[in-house]
Amino acid sequence: MQVLRGIALINAVVLVSEVSDLTYFANPRQLMAYFDIVPRERSTDLAVRRGGITKTGNAHVRRGRVEDA
Repeated sequence: MQVLRGIALINAVVLVSEVSDLTYFANPRQLMAYFDIVPRERSTDLAVRRGGITKTGNAHVRRGRVEDA
């Protein structure tokens, strides 16, 4: 789990405890999308803007991400 971008030891423990079966996800991108830990982005032809953490996704995972930051 720690090879995913932005995931340290504590967050990895939280993620594993929230999902009972990791084989449900075909690749890490699906897992990150499930937990909503992909960055929010607004982009145009000229600029790319990345936003902060959103209120969607799993509340326990979001709280762990905030504590980790």
